Amino acid sequence: MYNRFYEYISVECSLYKFHFGFRKYHYRALSLIAVTDEIYQQRDNSNIVMGIYCDLQKAFDNVNHSILLSKIYNYGTRGTVFNWFKNYLINRKQYVAIDNVSSTVSNIDYGVPQGSVLGPLLFLIYIRYPIL
Repeated sequence: MYNRFYEYISVECSLYKFHFGFRKYHYRALSLIAVTDEIYQQRDNSNIVMGIYCDLQKAFDNVNHSILLSKIYNYGTRGTVFNWFKNYLINRKQYVAIDNVSSTVSNIDYGVPQGSVLGPLLFLIYIRYPIL
């Protein structure tokens, strides 16, 4: 699913070329080179350069399922594939077990599955594309 969906999103929805996280052949070092190059270009043109950087704490845990599914749908994913994504995200549950003691089972209403192959790609879609 990841390979097919990544190919579709990359071609049909043109992922932002300067988003370097979670993408094949978009290494972190390249992001530093791109930023440095842009700073030098702007300075060569006598422009003032300023940067604003945000660190999203627990970013993967805060993905709103409704918004993400709306984005997936609005970018052309329909039918069986859309329903697959919906089932993948909705009605997930979790609990914690330590030394034979378990918590109660809780619903997961937000977030993408961490440690999954699809999680980073779904997060990219969530933060990149506006709702149409």
